[in-house]
Amino acid sequence: MAQLLRLTHYSKVLSHSVTYSTSISASVRTTLERLRPCNSCWNLRLRGSGNTVMESGTTYRYSSGVARAKPDHRQNLSKPPWKKKKKKNSNINKKIHADLLKVLNRRAVQLVFTREANQLHRTLVTNFSFMDFPLQHSVETFPIPLNQKHSNDRVPSFALSTKHQDFHKTKTHEDSWATQLLAFEKQLQTGPQQSADHNAVLSQSGASLSESSTHVSHSLSSSSLEALVSDVLKHLPQSTHSKTAAVESSSSLPQSETAAAESVSSLPSLQPSDPYTVSPVPKSTKSAKASVSVNANIVKTKKTDRSKKNVRPMSATAGEPLPAAEEDVLSGEPLEGVMEDVDGTVRLRSLSKLEMKRLKKARSEREKYQLDPAKYNHVFNQELLAYVDACCFAGLDTLALSTLKLQRLRKDFNNKILPGMRKIQDIRIYNRLMQSFAKKCEMGGITELFALLREETLKANMQSYAAVWECLGRQQDMDVGVGQKVLEDMEREGLDVRDLFNRAIFFKDEQPVILKAIRIVDPDYQALPPPPPQPPIGPLVENLNTAPPIDQVVEKNPYAEVLSTDKVRMLAETQMQRELWNTVPVKSILKPPPPSRRTLEYRKKLDNVREDWKGWLTKAFEKKVRYMARKSKMEYGMTMYPYLKLFDTQDYVQCLLQEVEDLTSSSDTFSPSKTFLWRRLGHRVYSKFAMTDKIKNKVPKKVSLLYKEYLDEFMDKDLDLSSHRQLWQSLMVNSPDGPTLDVPEKIWPSHIFLALGKLLYEHIIYDLKVDTNMMRASATDRNLVPAFYTIYRNYSYQTFEEIKPHPVLVKLFRGAELDELTFEAGYLPMLVPPVPWISTTHGGYLLSAVRLVRIPMQAQAQTEKVQETVATSQLSTVLDSINTLSACAWVINAPVLDIIIDMFNNKGNASLDVPPPASECPPPPKITQEMSAQEKSVAHRQRLRLRQQRAEMYSLWCQELYKLSIANKFRDEVFWFPHNLDFRGRTYPCPPHFNHLGSDITRSILMFAKGKPLGSKGLDWMKIHLINLTGFKKRSPNRERLAYANEMMDEILDSADNPKTGNKWWQKSDEPWQTLACCMEIARASRSPDPENYICHLPVHQDGSCNGLQHYAALGRDKAGAQSVNLWPYDSPQDVYSDVLELVEKERQKDAAEGVEIAQHLEGFVRRKVIKQTIMTTVYGVTRYGAKAQILRQLKDIPEFPQAHVWNASLYLTEKTFQCLNEMFSATKDIQDWLTLSAQLIATVCQRPVEWVTPVGLTVVQPYHKAMGLSRFGVNTTDSWNYFEKPNAMKQKNAFPPNFIHSLDSTHMMLTSLYCMRAGITFVSVHDCFWTHACDVEIMNQICREQFVALHKQPILEDLSRQLVENYTPDVTSDEVMEAPVLKAREFLRNVLLNVPARGDFDLEKVLDSTYFFS
Repeated sequence: MAQLLRLTHYSKVLSHSVTYSTSISASVRTTLERLRPCNSCWNLRLRGSGNTVMESGTTYRYSSGVARAKPDHRQNLSKPPWKKKKKKNSNINKKIHADLLKVLNRRAVQLVFTREANQLHRTLVTNFSFMDFPLQHSVETFPIPLNQKHSNDRVPSFALSTKHQDFHKTKTHEDSWATQLLAFEKQLQTGPQQSADHNAVLSQSGASLSESSTHVSHSLSSSSLEALVSDVLKHLPQSTHSKTAAVESSSSLPQSETAAAESVSSLPSLQPSDPYTVSPVPKSTKSAKASVSVNANIVKTKKTDRSKKNVRPMSATAGEPLPAAEEDVLSGEPLEGVMEDVDGTVRLRSLSKLEMKRLKKARSEREKYQLDPAKYNHVFNQELLAYVDACCFAGLDTLALSTLKLQRLRKDFNNKILPGMRKIQDIRIYNRLMQSFAKKCEMGGITELFALLREETLKANMQSYAAVWECLGRQQDMDVGVGQKVLEDMEREGLDVRDLFNRAIFFKDEQPVILKAIRIVDPDYQALPPPPPQPPIGPLVENLNTAPPIDQVVEKNPYAEVLSTDKVRMLAETQMQRELWNTVPVKSILKPPPPSRRTLEYRKKLDNVREDWKGWLTKAFEKKVRYMARKSKMEYGMTMYPYLKLFDTQDYVQCLLQEVEDLTSSSDTFSPSKTFLWRRLGHRVYSKFAMTDKIKNKVPKKVSLLYKEYLDEFMDKDLDLSSHRQLWQSLMVNSPDGPTLDVPEKIWPSHIFLALGKLLYEHIIYDLKVDTNMMRASATDRNLVPAFYTIYRNYSYQTFEEIKPHPVLVKLFRGAELDELTFEAGYLPMLVPPVPWISTTHGGYLLSAVRLVRIPMQAQAQTEKVQETVATSQLSTVLDSINTLSACAWVINAPVLDIIIDMFNNKGNASLDVPPPASECPPPPKITQEMSAQEKSVAHRQRLRLRQQRAEMYSLWCQELYKLSIANKFRDEVFWFPHNLDFRGRTYPCPPHFNHLGSDITRSILMFAKGKPLGSKGLDWMKIHLINLTGFKKRSPNRERLAYANEMMDEILDSADNPKTGNKWWQKSDEPWQTLACCMEIARASRSPDPENYICHLPVHQDGSCNGLQHYAALGRDKAGAQSVNLWPYDSPQDVYSDVLELVEKERQKDAAEGVEIAQHLEGFVRRKVIKQTIMTTVYGVTRYGAKAQILRQLKDIPEFPQAHVWNASLYLTEKTFQCLNEMFSATKDIQDWLTLSAQLIATVCQRPVEWVTPVGLTVVQPYHKAMGLSRFGVNTTDSWNYFEKPNAMKQKNAFPPNFIHSLDSTHMMLTSLYCMRAGITFVSVHDCFWTHACDVEIMNQICREQFVALHKQPILEDLSRQLVENYTPDVTSDEVMEAPVLKAREFLRNVLLNVPARGDFDLEKVLDSTYFFS
């Protein structure tokens, strides 16, 4: 009886959810009457396809009336009483439920949702606990007119809400099911009239009744339901017409009916599953004996009372939010855990104690995360934007719109519990959908989105109105009246339609379509011209805007004439194709013997395996997509389905096969963790998505046209080149048609990469098989086993799950002896000059996406701030400097490369940094039973050490293999390195494996593509450079170094002529391979008929003398420190390491004389090499702990030093080194302490990261935060880059001094690069080491010194103090309400920031005359 009432209740809910068109069938009525009462442990799931009844852990699927049972481990519910009855009755019940389920399926699928869809869903699940209703959501289920406002107009009858339905006004537990039913019966009588009113509203809004009826077919009849309710009420006691009588009469019902009724009235309201939301648990509920955990489609109960296992009184009724204490119960600890899969489904299983502990910790982290709506909304908006963009890209616009509406509904519901959550704050979400609707000419969707936009209190921008104009322009008969209203709206919003083409972003052919629509409305429309490119601004670069005297310019365009225009145009097409394909094959430098018959067989088998894999992956992926499509219809909210529909199946299969190739080439002793592999595969799909998006929007075509014009200018030697950026921007201004090239990056949250990678990796783990009998010639049957398996490794007391290929697969790949490596196009140098950077998102490669600032996607603080400075031209200096570095062309030094490759293929040479193969590692010792326990322990440790050594050797060998193979591929090419920045402003080449920032080997095989005559002093500078590389004359002046080079000419020529068999003088150098390259160039120049006119391609270096301390000494005007680091002009170079060494040795001698034992043991061992690293890293914030480790390592490398005293000696030398440094660099110490204290107070008092602006306008934000754990789509991510999180005070404090100095040395480098280009010379840098041609060294040295002095004449510390005060203590004495301790801390912070360290009396002009400042 109780279930009958509940089903009647459900039928009435359906009657108010659909229009009244058909009548209920007699079979349904019979089914309801035959239904037997049973416990509420039934859980009927309504699926989009197929019917499932879940009964005590067993799933029954019904097909054509036949029940088939299979075990289901998702539930562990107790066996219901009716299960113990006879099999015949059980089958009857199952058949009855199946018939009923079929009827309910047909009705429930047609549910029409409005803004209150969530509350309707709660009503259904709450009042029918034995059913589990997935929320159907599609755009067709929202038939409300676009111009109808929910807040004012009549809500249609199918919109259930607490505001419009009397049923939801029952707010207490005393309202029993009988009272609710009576209220429903009363409201039912007004249903037809409400439906008629709604149809009238639809007619007035332009929507026909026929269109409305398509959404709500197969509805229930009102009259039939009234008759059914009347029959039910006849069997009820008369006292049920009042609340009190209803409660009393419940005792007169049969026991089963009472229990069922009690369960109906006591079940909790079910809120929609929110993977983010975790309600805080108050103290009063932590010790509750029972808790209910509700998530998505599962209702779980923690069993505490055996007599009432599934009953928990709850005071809230359907449609109403739970009280605070009862909402907290929803986040209580369940006995059985909910595991959310990547496809959005939920499965249930038991949790171990360890998992429970982790679950508690994760919940605690999420609860902290939920307390700040800004953090929540940031991640929520990021995910929603990525989801909507993926949907629109995949053609799933309706899914995106329905999801967007549903998120708004969930926001309305969540605001009752946690205000401010789920607030859609990003206007790009709406704009992306508007653009998609505009392409299809669906003005209704755009109008609805504008209505939703206004309800969110978001303001439409130019991009929003661009979509409206595009939609109007694509109409066959454009409505001019609508266009007039759009113009009025734009004027009301303060938007100038004439500026539309300058401020909006366009794709494909949008611009002519929009222009046509605007001119139909306003025939006299003229767009504003785009702003011209802006020159660099600021006091340090104001001279760049004026032309230098002609006699001071070496070349007008120092980067021209590297290649002919026709040649570089042809190479541009090749580069474009490489980036479109995104993979470039590179032949390995290994020289295996000719392939044997066995090798050819292995290759054939490998090809067959690949074909099998391709077929299996195709079928499995298509099946996964179909499954996810069904799930997306049943699950509500954001799922991973759109990310599987971005492109064709074969593109996904290709990504998977590329991942498999990388996986099989991993080390035997090391393999990446699952998380790393998931992220890598997710990034692989994202790169494909980004490239496909550009192709879809016709970006390659426009880039190709503009780039040809750019190359004509770039290769013109007579061009007065002031800035590559301004040249590219001018070309863009002159070609406004087509897609916009400077488009913001599409950002995916980190958990999307992981979830997508995990979803795709399931195919690699479960669908790829390998035949273990393929290596056996006699085997006739195939024995297919998984091709990959997982293992667990322990690292530093943590266990990581890793994926390894099957041994048969490893043997197959190695036996095939593949001679090709595959790299992404973005990992290789470019064949043509890079595209100039004009913003944070446009520049570098022609098409491949690369970020200006090298920080993860989720670290948006600095990216957003830097992007803001682009519009104000504040970043122009930084962009121009990066473009200057990227414009330098390179070639391969083939003779040196051949020597290195030959040595590499002959087992390497560790002394020359050519890594030997892992096979050269000594074999591990054997452990035998005859060994003692101590011997076994020693042997075991030795085996572990050798295993680690073997892994390191293999890693170094692979790294060198990649590097040399890339160099060998480009040996006959001219190539370029695109550059970008780290967050401090230091520049780096984008290709990671092969660039001039690499090791000695890499630098030795790189030369300038454009050579210059040596001139009168070029050969001398090349010889000085050679001696600098050897390290033989570090404290000698340049004249002595030159004299020494002339003395060693015989050795130099011998090294050049006989590098392998001669005296090998070059191998004694600190940088042997660069020394060899320099010897060869000197030999060629000295043997030429006219050395002065010899065309030299070798870069000559000028390195700063402990550059970090140079900046500290200049900041503090520290005269003693400046003299130690060559800021003072001396006849010979000063060595700060030797100066500190002398002070340390004096202190040691003093202590030894006083009888200090450790000082006596160190006699003769206080050497330059021992303390050099500590002195060098002091400026970068090395701690005493780190310095002790550095000195300890150096002392261990001295065989004659007594190892028993290593520990005490390292402690002693660390203390003495720091003491002497503080004495020598007193001003440096004061500045470093001020920076450290400021950062510590900012991070602890203000709870914000340290932020400053460099003298050239780059905003720097230290990205060190507390790690935040987030679980989404079945993956756990730890994000320590999110600027919404609490900053890591320790890292902020320790990193601020070195990061600030790094930002200054990068500023100095940028200024030098720009003024070198102005002077017409080539410039390249490796941080504080500057490179140019031998003939231009003196010009570069002069510019380098001038820019250093100009930089430090600026009030750097005063400007920093002002910035920090404005950012962190704007006005301590304001009316802001603060507690006394907080106010006191803010005042203390302000005083510290204002207390800038005092300066000394060092004259910066002395730097201009210092020969060894850079040498």
